Amino acid sequence: MKRIEKDLKELSKHAIPGFHVGTRDGLLTQWVLLIEGPTDSPYSEGLFLVEVTFPVDYPFAAPSIRFRTRIYHCNVDLEGHVSMPVLRNWSPTTEMSEVLHSLRRRFLEPDLRHAQMRSLAFDYVYNHEVYLRKAEEWTGRYAK
Repeated sequence: MKRIEKDLKELSKHAIPGFHVGTRDGLLTQWVLLIEGPTDSPYSEGLFLVEVTFPVDYPFAAPSIRFRTRIYHCNVDLEGHVSMPVLRNWSPTTEMSEVLHSLRRRFLEPDLRHAQMRSLAFDYVYNHEVYLRKAEEWTGRYAK
């Protein structure tokens, strides 16, 4: 719990632009993020609700991250679970600020090698305009 408190305090002191971090019902092990879609991305007009759940053995095990707002993104599956290198290669020294910065980068640069949704990764590479249009449509539909 001390580590989670430390991470939360650090994020309060050094806020990540476009990220609003809080706890669910005061529970330190359950965070709620409200993420503003980055400008210059198909998500720019959206607000995305994301849950972070910390396991009992944190920081020795990675937290889970789940979008509650639907998003058209190759690194997010249909249930909202996120795939990111920082979570797959977890280390007890990894800080939550690093995780959130990585999540922000995924908005701008999907990790195509580790896509949760391979058909979307295919579209990102071979039908890029279609991918961007669908991402904008989903943002307008679900993230307002």
